[in-house]
Amino acid sequence: MEMWMDAEGENIGDSTHPQQTSSAPTTTEPPTQAPIPPTPLTPEKPPKEDALHPRHSIIQSPQTPPTPPTHGEPVSTGITPSINRMSVLDTEEPEEPGYESEDHGDPPVSPTPAPKTKKPRMLTQLGGMTIPEPQSSGRTRRRRHKDAAAIITEKIFLSEDGPKTLGQALKLDDADEWQQAAQEEFDQLQKQGAWKLVDLPKGREAIGCRWVMTKKLNADGTVERYKARLVAQGFAQIPGIDFIHTYSPTLRLDSQRAVLALAAINGRILKQMDIKGAYLNGVLKEEIYMRQPEGFDDGSGRVCRLIKTLYGLKQAGREWNTKFNQDMINIGFTRSKADPCVYTRITEKRVTVVTVWVDDLILSTDTQDDMDRVQREIESMFDSKDLGIPQFILGIEIDYAPEQFKIVLRQTAYIKSLLQRFGMEECRPVTTPMDPNAAPKKRTTDPIDKGLYAQALGSLLYAA
Repeated sequence: MEMWMDAEGENIGDSTHPQQTSSAPTTTEPPTQAPIPPTPLTPEKPPKEDALHPRHSIIQSPQTPPTPPTHGEPVSTGITPSINRMSVLDTEEPEEPGYESEDHGDPPVSPTPAPKTKKPRMLTQLGGMTIPEPQSSGRTRRRRHKDAAAIITEKIFLSEDGPKTLGQALKLDDADEWQQAAQEEFDQLQKQGAWKLVDLPKGREAIGCRWVMTKKLNADGTVERYKARLVAQGFAQIPGIDFIHTYSPTLRLDSQRAVLALAAINGRILKQMDIKGAYLNGVLKEEIYMRQPEGFDDGSGRVCRLIKTLYGLKQAGREWNTKFNQDMINIGFTRSKADPCVYTRITEKRVTVVTVWVDDLILSTDTQDDMDRVQREIESMFDSKDLGIPQFILGIEIDYAPEQFKIVLRQTAYIKSLLQRFGMEECRPVTTPMDPNAAPKKRTTDPIDKGLYAQALGSLLYAA
């Protein structure tokens, strides 16, 4: 039998025989409120630290003035401790020692808060993982990430990407090579009539441009030539006014590998060609103005009214692909439905295949006569350069031996450039990149920059 007790300890009945109430009318008097003894302000012992996480602590909210108690409520003063919300996210943590749950009473009253001290570094429980919270503010942490990114960016700049501006290039030891590369690009633009100098009309704004300086490498990683390209700052274009459509297909690496593999199996002839200023073959339909390029400004204050689709414009890739596709169809080629950057032509049971990656072409034919024919046709349509048997394309080294029906693809130079880019030149090669028995450890340094991590991951996927 269970006994029921009221708050004062008086028996009010049991669970099996509840008390009977009298039906006689009685006069109802307001209950007399019993005096509530004051709560002694005795200091509480600090909660014990978690055995698994000795640095775990509890954040206390700032002290607020006590709220006058309502009728029948116990007096509560002091500071109400609260647990970091993230520490219980998606997990059910045990209650801290010395605290009662909210169903059994209020938390104990704490004394006057102690003077501020350096807050210990906390450990946050999130989905079963222990994540240390940073000691510094978000601004300082982001600044450290920015510095780390600047270091790696500087490493990239010194290795292969080249200077960022023409003025910076002219201060280097190889300034003559960079100056010659920029002059060749400017002459190419003038030759193809990329723009004409005009006064800027009222109500219009001219977009900017910049030089992109790179070193084109051979298969062994040595410098083949210095390359400067003038790029329009297309991010300043206004949608619906300066451009409408921008989509342009790109060659799938699977298609390129398939063409090379079929060439090796059948002993076909391979040749590589490069289209000079490929994007400049597209005709610009919109009216776009651009400031004169750095190092070639005549000081007249005029701007460039663009006629051809300069590199960097939103629609440049689409217009070049449209032009190339139409010209290939005119000479009898058919675009593949599986990959729009693969073209085939069948002549008397002989197949000619052309793949295009922006301005790099791979030609594959059964006979030398077919190769000579398609090469003459392409040279008549575009300003191109014969690179001979393919040796290096898209970061892939090609070693082709048609007499042995053998082809080897390597990415040694690309992988070496990745190691240099991410500061791992001194790492040791191992058969298994990671020990399968290695236990994960907590990071003791700042978290890696997410942008750099994404770049490394994408580069590895490309190499794979």
